[in-house]
Amino acid sequence: MERTLGPWVASWIEANLVHGPGDIQGHPIRLDDEQLRFIFRAYEIDDNGRRVARRAVFSRPKGRAKSELAAMLACCELLGPCRFAGWDADGLPIAKPVDSPVVLCVATEEGQAGNVFDAIVTMLREGSVAETPGLDVGITRIYGPGGGVCRPVTAAASSKDGGRETFAIFDETHLWTGRELHSLHDTIRRNLAKRKAAEPWSLEVSTMYAMGEGSVAEGSHKFAEAVREGKIGGNGLLFDHRQGPEGFDYSDDDQLRAARADAYGDASEWMDLDRMVSEARDPASREADFRRYFLNQPTRPADSWISGDTWHALMVPELTCPEGCEVWVGVDLSLKHDSTAVSWAWLAEDGRIGVKCHVISPRENAVAHEYHPGGIDLLRVEELIIDLSKRYHVRAVVYDPRFMERSAQVLSEEHGLTVAPINQSSVVMLRAYQSWYQAVQEGRVAHDGDRVLEKHVTSTAAIAQEGGWKIRKLRQSHRIDAHVAAVMAHSRAEHDRTHVEEASVYEDRGILTL
Repeated sequence: MERTLGPWVASWIEANLVHGPGDIQGHPIRLDDEQLRFIFRAYEIDDNGRRVARRAVFSRPKGRAKSELAAMLACCELLGPCRFAGWDADGLPIAKPVDSPVVLCVATEEGQAGNVFDAIVTMLREGSVAETPGLDVGITRIYGPGGGVCRPVTAAASSKDGGRETFAIFDETHLWTGRELHSLHDTIRRNLAKRKAAEPWSLEVSTMYAMGEGSVAEGSHKFAEAVREGKIGGNGLLFDHRQGPEGFDYSDDDQLRAARADAYGDASEWMDLDRMVSEARDPASREADFRRYFLNQPTRPADSWISGDTWHALMVPELTCPEGCEVWVGVDLSLKHDSTAVSWAWLAEDGRIGVKCHVISPRENAVAHEYHPGGIDLLRVEELIIDLSKRYHVRAVVYDPRFMERSAQVLSEEHGLTVAPINQSSVVMLRAYQSWYQAVQEGRVAHDGDRVLEKHVTSTAAIAQEGGWKIRKLRQSHRIDAHVAAVMAHSRAEHDRTHVEEASVYEDRGILTL
């Protein structure tokens, strides 16, 4: 491929950058053949020197260093030769930097945006490019010489209207579900059309998606399929996708290992394939999630995160929470359209953690314990929690901070309760879901068969993420608030119980902890 600026980009990356955070941070970059092929295609030009690809997708399994490749290209888009500057004596293209580049690293939340941006910061601080005059590398933005800028973006789409971007990275677009994220994606891509001379383009890096969730990644794949089938023109789309084979025996370790090697391509040389096979055999791993994340195959989401049979096996009809015992309370609050749930957990006599709940709904057709058609009154929620504090020793009230700041203050200052906010999109909550799922699968949770809690649990779907789970409603009409609140309560109960157990070990050994 002679009509490409790819050799300029690849040479600049290898000469100026080092690897970002990870096992080989600071080591010189040597691009493998797959990465080189993608770069050459991404920077292909026509006879007039104009970019061919306006929108690119690099789809690979988890652990393939997709975000790092995106970071390399972002560095070059900010500082390196990546736009056409003419032809040399042999008829090969010459490259130059972008004039006044604006590079965005876009993600669903700050931690995810950091996957790319943090790698950019490391590359520009530790590579030889760090000596570039006028380069100013900060932890929230990077200024290049001549007015260029690179920054992470996670805010609402409306605040991005009117931008002058020249390159945008959309990271992990299989997580981009919902109207706001689609709007953010569309707005930034519209902005890319404003600077004709700069030839802006976008890059999506992602693993495959759960079918039917309506993610940006799913839409991009459908677009690529329509182009491949000749239903529509490509119109500047580069879709570079690699996945493992479909027709193999998943239960056979050798076949699974070979499928993994096929999915990872050149990267299989440095991936621990045996460890990944072991992960696939872990009871906490689901085949659909493993295929999607590690074979890069689109899959259908499971009917329910926790099946009815699994939940029913945990039922103890005579289960009670004794008066005066220690309990931990979780609250998932909604004031108008959704249900509000107060769940509590305690250590049962058999060593399991018992859970109960009380659900209030503004909709009379919803599965709940009581109904408030005009909307949920915060005073009623406070009343429920105060009543629990009169019957039991409430160790902590864990709550989603939306809508509940005033009530938390009342519970803390007027009733002496320990309150602890937890953001449902935080890493802490991801870990809480993981801990809950493992406890349920291992039979370390108990309930009394309450039909409301059962309905909320079995109406929950989930996708596995690094470090935990991301949950959602199985159907839009379903309610899962009692499940979320139960996870909050269980998480704090497990945390406090573990802390006490660890402390007792130290006490037995005569160690004084200060």
